[in-house]
Amino acid sequence: MHWIRILEKPNPIGAFVVGVLAGIAAPLWKGLLDFIFGGRLKEKQARLDYELKKKQSRLEYENEARKRLYSEFEPLIFELLETAAEALARIRSLAWAARDGDLPQWLSMSRNQYYCASTMYYLLAPVAVYKLMRRRLTVIDMNMDQNIARRYQIAKQLATSFSHPFDFARRLDYEPHNEDWKTLRIEDQAKYWQQGVSSGRVDAAAESLIVRDHEPDGALRIRSIGDFESEFVKPGSVVAKAFAIVWDVFNGFHPATRPVLWRMLVTQAHIYGSIIQFHKESGADRNLTVTPMAKEEDRESLYWKKSPSADEQKAMSDAFTVAETYLAENIATLWAGAAYKPGHDTANSASKSSAAKA
Repeated sequence: MHWIRILEKPNPIGAFVVGVLAGIAAPLWKGLLDFIFGGRLKEKQARLDYELKKKQSRLEYENEARKRLYSEFEPLIFELLETAAEALARIRSLAWAARDGDLPQWLSMSRNQYYCASTMYYLLAPVAVYKLMRRRLTVIDMNMDQNIARRYQIAKQLATSFSHPFDFARRLDYEPHNEDWKTLRIEDQAKYWQQGVSSGRVDAAAESLIVRDHEPDGALRIRSIGDFESEFVKPGSVVAKAFAIVWDVFNGFHPATRPVLWRMLVTQAHIYGSIIQFHKESGADRNLTVTPMAKEEDRESLYWKKSPSADEQKAMSDAFTVAETYLAENIATLWAGAAYKPGHDTANSASKSSAAKA
């Protein structure tokens, strides 16, 4: 109380005491504030520095990964485009050959060996490109570039479509697994001839198309068509064995007698045409999608009869309907046509099975 009374009185001693106390308290208070808030600020700054370095490291990693992705994947993008163009041309060629009366004889090894071998090569080469993609791509790679991811998804669907004959047999009587199929298919190919290939057989055929520039660690590539033909016709070769079942599906093929297989090829033609169209477009914001064949000239290129009957015209039109339904159902995120509606295009009971057993 004595000190308080001194401080309350306006005298020099009180002022002196207040000054001394203030001089002592000020640095103590400042030190306390620095201790409390300065530590928090330093801690916050340290966290910010850590997050910044982490982000910079991530960006550097992604930039390097993107460079690697493009350096490795660009050649495969070109391969996919080239093989897509060749496959589409061959599917159209099959339609033209049928219109001109050259099928099924052109797909007979005794009549046209080159056409048979080249058909196998052109239709399976895109699947081989897909297998090379699968070897090199990672989930991180596909997250970096959506159009690369879309190319991969489309190539995968191409490979998968070969083993989905029952999905293409909508509203058709198709029984390739009948116990008497070997005999029955001679008289009724549409019903009893196997018109699809199991995923394992497709995989083996595609693998036989991939070779190394040199052993044991040369770069992997698609073998040339000349090399393929010489191996395809060589009895007992790796290629001949790998393609035996695939060739049986196409041996003596005509769109009218094997409608399930033709629908599959028309579906693949939609995909190939979309890949080609995407590369013709410009603009960084474009996206790879699969579209219906809206132009009549594109559809006509796949018509296999010049002056069709009503039933033949319906069969040709049905191929496009089934193709669009299949694509809408199986690659909905990439399909630019009408959405798939369950039950809208009801398949026969056998279509519930989605893979060939051959």
